[in-house]
Amino acid sequence: MAPPVKQRRIPSVLLVLLIAFLAVVGLTTVPVAAQSPAAQAQKYLVAGERAARANQWEQALAAFQKAHQAKPSGATAIRVANALYQLDRLSEAQQAYRTLLDAYDKTLFNKDKTTARKRLEELNGKIGSLTIRVSEKGATVLIDGTPAGTSPLAAALQVPVGDHQLEVKKGGFRSYAKTVKLTPGAPVTIEVLLQELAAVGHIKVTAAGDEALTVLIDGSEVGPVPYEGQLEPGSHQIAGTSEQLEAPAQTVTIEAGELLDVVLEAGARTGTLEVRLTDEVGTILVDGTQVGKGSFQGRLPAGAHTLRVTREGYEPFEKTVKVVAADVHVETVSLQKATSGDAQAEQEEGDWTFDGLYGGLQLGAMFLPTNTGHTLDTACDTTGATSCDGGLPAGATIGGFIGYAFAPLGFELLVLGGADMVEPTASFDGTTGSDINPLVAQPEREEEFIIGRFGAGGALRARVLVPIDRFRLSGALGAGLAYRHMILGRTVTASDGREAETSDGGTGYLTPVLSFELSAQLRVSGSAALALGFNLWLEHAGNDMKTAAEGDVMLTKDGQLPHPLATPAYDMATGTQLYMGPFLGLQLGP
Repeated sequence: MAPPVKQRRIPSVLLVLLIAFLAVVGLTTVPVAAQSPAAQAQKYLVAGERAARANQWEQALAAFQKAHQAKPSGATAIRVANALYQLDRLSEAQQAYRTLLDAYDKTLFNKDKTTARKRLEELNGKIGSLTIRVSEKGATVLIDGTPAGTSPLAAALQVPVGDHQLEVKKGGFRSYAKTVKLTPGAPVTIEVLLQELAAVGHIKVTAAGDEALTVLIDGSEVGPVPYEGQLEPGSHQIAGTSEQLEAPAQTVTIEAGELLDVVLEAGARTGTLEVRLTDEVGTILVDGTQVGKGSFQGRLPAGAHTLRVTREGYEPFEKTVKVVAADVHVETVSLQKATSGDAQAEQEEGDWTFDGLYGGLQLGAMFLPTNTGHTLDTACDTTGATSCDGGLPAGATIGGFIGYAFAPLGFELLVLGGADMVEPTASFDGTTGSDINPLVAQPEREEEFIIGRFGAGGALRARVLVPIDRFRLSGALGAGLAYRHMILGRTVTASDGREAETSDGGTGYLTPVLSFELSAQLRVSGSAALALGFNLWLEHAGNDMKTAAEGDVMLTKDGQLPHPLATPAYDMATGTQLYMGPFLGLQLGP
């Protein structure tokens, strides 16, 4: 009996490993199958359609192009062409529709075929054909600044109709530029002949008039005008000179192979005057015109000139100096202090500028020529009085301002405070009263009022100054805000000797203001001036500045019975308030 055959069993560990290997292989093959060209194309088509519906045509074009690369077809090609059309990339869209109809005419849907043919016909009317032949190989061709290829170009360029800027560039050759006009159905051919650059430039120098000038190039004389010659590429100084005239140097830049025309403008020959002050303080004038402070260096016409140097508290220096053409004259000046016998040290001439920080103070009087609009001035009848005297409002102001100037205009902040008072009166005859309110005519009496007002305000103003020797005229105008508080006092004296007094703490108002100033100034030192001027201040009190009516006021006198006294509400001010008056001030600064 043969021994039994033993069956081999696969160890359990190996079985587990085999199952795991098969699982991994199966999993890795799934993505490969999912990434087939057709699946990739479908994925990009879906993304492109989503972008197209959102009018995001750049993203749609990119997706459709990827779909076409993954699996070219009429469906992908028509979408690429449509996206280019929507992006107004006309030349590319035209080529895409042509390629579509050539390659996929038999497989396209009728709808897509109709769209492609219709748009191709439209684009053919919008695009012209431009053939460019360049004499040199390797030249860069640009259309409207965008590179279109390198010469020789393989085919004609398809460019939208209209005007375009053609440029052709190559190192060592002069650049070519031309405006090209393209029309539908009319091909254009441009022959470009590039010219090799020369190693030097060519210059031609002439004079604007008939002056016989000698031409100087970089400081060296090269001959009379008209002059022609060659120059190394780069920057050069071109000037002209003669015994009486001089043409200032012009800086020109010339390139290799360039022809450059230079016209010289000749004027009187000049020299240089340099003035140095030993302590660098003082005002320098040449021929009556201020040219500097502390020091000066400048070009002047050749000949004699009057040099004057002034400084407050010092004797003025004056001298005639001779300036020689193409030469430098140096004058060192040491000013001497003014002697005590002088009535007044000469002010620095031309030194009253109006640049920099300035400020000032003002004290003034104020009047209200149109009164304040109080009840006794505008509505006497309503009080029952036989007659009223409105009085004349008057007061005083104090103010200051600070600003910064850029001659002749300055900008400043004004702060102004003030108080004014008016003393109106009312007479009652005890019999007739007024037509409006006859019941309060009794008793016969005189009423005296004091209406006081005080407050402050500010305004931003612009100032203009006009200097006239040691004097100058100044005007300022601006707007701002102010606050006023008003009080009223009343004293009543009856014909029988009975008396009464009332008062009201009043009320206040906030108002926009308009400020105007006109003044004349007298300079008393280098940085101070006295000012005499006129101020105008316009504000509005509104219609609610009333006192409170009172019903318990009595006229009294020892030994007599009290008598009731009518005390209505009084308007202390109404409407527009116009202040005006003179002022005396001091301005500091330039």
